[in-house]
Amino acid sequence: MNTALEKYTANKLAEMWTENTGMHMLDSGGDNGRQWQRNAGMTAKDFLAQPDIYLSDGIVTRNTFQLCLRALEFDADTERLTNRFRAWVDSMPNDYDSEYYYNSAGTVYKFITEVLEAEQIESSPLDIENSYNYDNLLDSVIMFGFFKYQGVDYVALSKHGGADVRGGYSDFVFFELACEREEFIMDQISFSAYCENCDSHDSFDTFEAEEPKCRACEEPVKELMSF
Repeated sequence: MNTALEKYTANKLAEMWTENTGMHMLDSGGDNGRQWQRNAGMTAKDFLAQPDIYLSDGIVTRNTFQLCLRALEFDADTERLTNRFRAWVDSMPNDYDSEYYYNSAGTVYKFITEVLEAEQIESSPLDIENSYNYDNLLDSVIMFGFFKYQGVDYVALSKHGGADVRGGYSDFVFFELACEREEFIMDQISFSAYCENCDSHDSFDTFEAEEPKCRACEEPVKELMSF
């Protein structure tokens, strides 16, 4: 981590990656199989020591922590925005049927659209996406939504730490988007690789992620890279 901003962002992401997102008797996590339990005690340094992109059981897999660190920034402004969101949630009626939670896609969507009255980023709809719902290379499931507020592009991010994908999400945190929206999406679904046999680079996508081979010589590619 080269700057104070990168360190601040990495530490916030590490908090999310280790956040206790609970247990439910109906999920498949057992006593300690949930991702937040496996990550317990890890720091930003530990996550950064992991490979950025790697083969897992022969399938190309991208480190979600490092992808988010490259694309997002957490600073004093985004911390204030996150705290404002949580204060707004706390102000809502807290009865048994309450729909207002820090980790609810519906809650953060309502805050973005009705409280902030945020704008969309170019043609990107104001919506909360879940990476579980489309093919990608990520080693973690994330929920995220893009929006523009007071001229700045932001991302609301929540990370799945549970066993059952229907629950077990971290509290939403707001980050400034430090790249193009399309880049954040494309990094989830594509990768670059080097073929030693041809001495050439090529790009691939999720449908070519299982035991990827060079298109020219059909030899297995050896070196995986981010764009």
